[in-house]
Order: sequence, then structure tokens, then C-alpha cells
Amino acid sequence: MLMSNSIELKNLVKKFGDVVAVDDVSLEVPEGALLILLGPSGCGKTTILRMLAGLEKPTSGEISYDGKLVANGEKGNIVPSGERNLGMVFQSYALWPHMTIEENIEWPLKIKGWSASERKARIEEVLKIMSISELSKRYPNEISGGQQQRAAITRTIAAKPKVLLFDEPLSNLDAKLRMEMRYELMRIHRITGATSVYVTHDQVEAMTMATHVAVMRKGKIEQFDSPRELLKNPATPFVATFLGTPPANVLSLDQSDGKYYYKGIPVGHVRDKKYEKPLGMYRPENLKLAYEPGDRRIKVELAEAIPVAGRAMVAVWDEGRRIDVVVPDLPEARPGDSLFLEFPTEPDKIFEGNESRD
Repeated sequence: MLMSNSIELKNLVKKFGDVVAVDDVSLEVPEGALLILLGPSGCGKTTILRMLAGLEKPTSGEISYDGKLVANGEKGNIVPSGERNLGMVFQSYALWPHMTIEENIEWPLKIKGWSASERKARIEEVLKIMSISELSKRYPNEISGGQQQRAAITRTIAAKPKVLLFDEPLSNLDAKLRMEMRYELMRIHRITGATSVYVTHDQVEAMTMATHVAVMRKGKIEQFDSPRELLKNPATPFVATFLGTPPANVLSLDQSDGKYYYKGIPVGHVRDKKYEKPLGMYRPENLKLAYEPGDRRIKVELAEAIPVAGRAMVAVWDEGRRIDVVVPDLPEARPGDSLFLEFPTEPDKIFEGNESRD
């Protein structure tokens, strides 16, 4: 197993003109961790990855590998990209088209000064690790997209980097190949022991692969936690509504006389803290559907119902607002029919804020 570097970001900022792509980001990645930067397009995750790789210079703040400063906002890149002992896997594979797979893997080893015998032994080793030995003499245009990505990963790990960076490496693959490659990447992470940072907008990748996840929005980190904790205890309305299949519902509530109300019905009690603009979080599995009016029920319109793993994911419309519910069986209704949504006696969580989370 390789030695691995810890990674630390301190007050990292990156601006492109007047646009703030990364806004005062600080976090520590333990050595050997697999951190996933997760968020929608334009949230700053790829910009952070490019600064880690030395492809972009921070506007301010610092980046350190294993306690050693590699980039500083005032001084730029202190350690050049080629000297950071890292490997990067791109979405586009980035294989040299005029080289065989074997030659693609050998090239970075030549650059690092490995002897011919060392190169030969290492190429055979990593080809075997990635189960693509039979592709060694082929050119990139002679193999499939999934095989090209395996070759790109093989080339990246060949030189034994202490840090691995992944820029949405599975986004060009179909669903079946993505599932297979998720397993392969987790296996490679275990084998190499390299500290890894992985960028994606796909929460399935994040929840299945990561040891740590940084959920990003508008250049900032909304929450940095384990996948389990993110789902169990989201810190912000954005995290609550971004993660989960389906995600939690977050609704604006009114409050008076020590109670919370949604559209005039009581849906909880004000406990220790009184919020200025309370937002109630309701997990889909804690909501119910009914065919008749009753206590804590509002009238809604069925949008869609999908059978999943012996249950049903149901979406309803409440005056233009989508609310997701998980119920035991498909409802005996069709899209457009009226149903009644029943709230639990208490919200799963209360946030302070505005219901607009874009």
C-alpha cells in the first residue's frame, strides 16, 4: 500500500473577474480518505479540483499536502503541478491516440525516470490490477469507452501517486458501466491507499463511494460530513433537498400559540427555539396519503407514482409545489386525481431560512 497525503484547504478563494467561483472554503481531508465534492453544475467543485492539481492558482487562501504548502493566494503555485506527486483522471479519458495502451501507461513512468525494467514490471502489474492486460497492444480508438476509462485510470495509478484526483470520470459511461466502474474505483482506492478527491454531481456516486462528502452550493461548502450523517442530519435546507431518493421535503411554516402550521393545519410544536422564518423538513417516508379529508391533511393532486423495491415513490402537487411521499403500495388513483396528504405530528427537523434554495 502507498503512503498517502492529507490535504488541507484554508480560506480558499478563486475569482474569475467579478465571478467568485470558490468562496472561502476550508476543509481537512485525512490521509487515505476518499473525499467527494458534490453539487450542481457551477458550484465550484471542479475549480477546487483544478487548484488541487495546480492547474489554477488560488486568488487567496492556501492549499497544503501533508502539512507542506503547495499553493498560496499571494504567491501562486509554490509547488508546480508536476511535482505534487498526484494523478488525475479526466472525464474525457485523455489518452494519447497515437500510442498503444501500454505506451500510454509507460509515458509518465519515463518522465519520472523509471528504468526500462521497472517500467515493464509496473505496467504488467497495473494492467493486471485493472484486468485489461489483453488490451495492452491496442490503440485507444480500438477499444470501448469503458475500456478507455480503465486504461486512463491504469495510467494514473502506475506512477504510485500519493494523491488521486477524479474529474467526473464516469459521466460519459452508460448506467451499467458506471455501476461497474464505481466498484472498480473503490477497489483501486483500497489498493493504492492514496488520498483521493472526486468531483461529481451524482449523489449515488457520492453516497456509495465516499468516506467524506463536501456538499457545495454557489462556491461554498454547505456541509462536510460522512454520507450517513448527511442523510441522517442535513445541516441546511439545500442539503436536505439535494440528497436522498427521493430527497426530503422542506416547506415554509407559520407559527403561533406555540405551534407550527402549514396551510392552517397544526403540524408541530415550537420547542426550545423560535425561528423567524421556520422551514419544516419532512422525510417522504413519514408522510401519508389518504382518500378522504381528516386531521393534519391537505388536498393535493397526484403527479406520478413509481414502484421501487416493494414500495411506491409518489409525487403530489400542492398548488404548484411538488411534495414527495414514500408509501407501501401504489395509490388507486391516476395522475390529476385528488388525494389527501397527511402530515406527522412533528416535522423531522426545523430550519431557519427562506424556502427558495436555488
